[in-house]
Amino acid sequence: MAQEKFITFPKPELRQPNVWNRLARTLVIGVLNTLPVAPTEVFDIDYSLVQASDLLSAGYKLWVLGTHFSKREGPELAVRPVQYIPGLLSQPIVLPISLHQYFENQRSIDLLAGITAVTVAPVVNADVMEDGNRQRVEEILGRS
Repeated sequence: MAQEKFITFPKPELRQPNVWNRLARTLVIGVLNTLPVAPTEVFDIDYSLVQASDLLSAGYKLWVLGTHFSKREGPELAVRPVQYIPGLLSQPIVLPISLHQYFENQRSIDLLAGITAVTVAPVVNADVMEDGNRQRVEEILGRS
């Protein structure tokens, strides 16, 4: 099983949000805010959210980092930052997500990404490259 097979996973095209995508981002945030499961806690240390908004307004790009302890992290990290950094509403958003989590939730992730214009970028780590795990991914990709 050569590693080159993973390189052929298509490179995502950066999606630019239109007015409908911006509306969808706002609606998804509203839904996430009403879900009674897996509450979210955001830490605004040293006014970092204000600083992030200022940098975005000045033309800089942002990296938003988060931990993942549930399957909810995809929508959380894809659109939740928009709630705290309003300038992101009209900016492209890229969601790097582990390949195995992408495959476990592919339909819902693709649906959410499609309506909110979030670019999904599946990533692979060294664990996936181990023979047993790699074989499973190759089967899912239909290339085994």
